[in-house]
Amino acid sequence: MERQASEGVLRAAAASDSARPDSAQALRVRYQYAAAGRTHVGSAVVRGSGAELAARLADYRPGARLTAYYAPAQPWRSALARGVGAGQWGALGAGLLLLVLSVTLAPGRRGPGADPSAASR
Repeated sequence: MERQASEGVLRAAAASDSARPDSAQALRVRYQYAAAGRTHVGSAVVRGSGAELAARLADYRPGARLTAYYAPAQPWRSALARGVGAGQWGALGAGLLLLVLSVTLAPGRRGPGADPSAASR
């Protein structure tokens, strides 16, 4: 599903240390945008190094204009970058799991109880 673009306004942005062992930090952003005739509030978490996030924090000032991307069928769901959403990653993961299972369990593959002499033929 293609996401639609909507002009939005940044409401708040704050950097916070992450509990991740690689010392990455997170930038938490809240923004407002209009979709389907209503005003919605979205949030995002941007991860990166301290220097990267410091540069982004300078761009993310309250009142700054930004573009929010939302799903037309669910306008309350949004992101600050167009791309693959969580649902699409889940579908990809399920597809890959099915592929691995079909290759692993395909007929004709040697498995427990198979005739070992068949391998040398």
